[in-house]
Amino acid sequence: MKKLFGFEYGGSTFELFGSGWTGLERLVVDGMEVARKRNFRNSSTYEFTTADLGALVLTFHIQASLGMVSYELKRNGASVVENSVALQPPGWLSGAHPAPAQTAEPPDPAPAPPQRKGHWVIWFGLATKIFQSGKALKVVLAGVAVSGWTVLYSLPFALALTATLVFHEWGHLRAMRRFGIPTKGMYLIPFVGGIAVGEQAKTHWQDVYISMMGPVFGLVMTVACYLLYLATSNHLVGLVASVSALVNIFNLLPIHPLDGGRVVKALVFSGRRRWAFLALIAASAVFFAVSTMLGLALLTFFIVIGAIDLIFSWGQIATDQKAPLNRYGILFSAAWYLVTIALFIAIIVLIAGSRLPGSEIAIHILQS
Repeated sequence: MKKLFGFEYGGSTFELFGSGWTGLERLVVDGMEVARKRNFRNSSTYEFTTADLGALVLTFHIQASLGMVSYELKRNGASVVENSVALQPPGWLSGAHPAPAQTAEPPDPAPAPPQRKGHWVIWFGLATKIFQSGKALKVVLAGVAVSGWTVLYSLPFALALTATLVFHEWGHLRAMRRFGIPTKGMYLIPFVGGIAVGEQAKTHWQDVYISMMGPVFGLVMTVACYLLYLATSNHLVGLVASVSALVNIFNLLPIHPLDGGRVVKALVFSGRRRWAFLALIAASAVFFAVSTMLGLALLTFFIVIGAIDLIFSWGQIATDQKAPLNRYGILFSAAWYLVTIALFIAIIVLIAGSRLPGSEIAIHILQS
């Protein structure tokens, strides 16, 4: 466990120790532990009491990219210590001490062993063979994704998000296989989400069905976790339900290439109306402006990709070869799309109303 920072106040020494592997943190005052918890984020708050100083609140934030940590100590609501310092050197953090200064001339270095040429070619070829199967790449991407989400948020949140994405993409894969469409499996993309890889659908009904089955599987998982949460009051199960609902609502936004965008595009192409196509491009422009003002970089990225796809699809609307939906199919698909969104929103509101810690994130995003 490494020492993150330390300072003096009121005749006492405050030190915070932490482990990046286990997430365990220990707050020590004058050599005595006063608080501990697991924290996988770069910031935290400690409320504790000492015999000499009474009730105190310590907050800190680590800026790893700058190698700095900022901390503030409050007493009776007033700030008494506030500072930003450099993180301790890695060797000192791990408990190692600098070696004593050398006064004598260092000995002559030993002759370097002869270099073996060609070994890197062998290792490169072996790595290429492994990754050609795709299985190793999936494992690596999944590991990086889970690790990244753990660092940004917490391990329970990372596991909840991973389970949600896997179940969602599994729905897409099952739908593709139902129509006999060849698939290559699913991939977790670090800091982005997941993707089910397969060949293109042959009809617009297949487009709608494949796009909607991801959220439908997500809805089944969300409802099951919500009912289990009502029965057990388990925090993690409730968090999974809330995260699942939020992720699936995001995928149902009417922005190509998200699931909702694919559904709306299938409806527009089935109607064979250029005005509907132009309305979809105009809606993308509005979403882009709103996302830019709110600083939602990931959503802005998807909007740009979707707008490019729509622009290149302009000439395809009159010559589209996919079998269109009939009027009944258009109405059914639109109702299916809207009802699914409404159910996810209802579950988010119900979970947030139960005051489950962490569930407020989903409702705040919906209200933003």
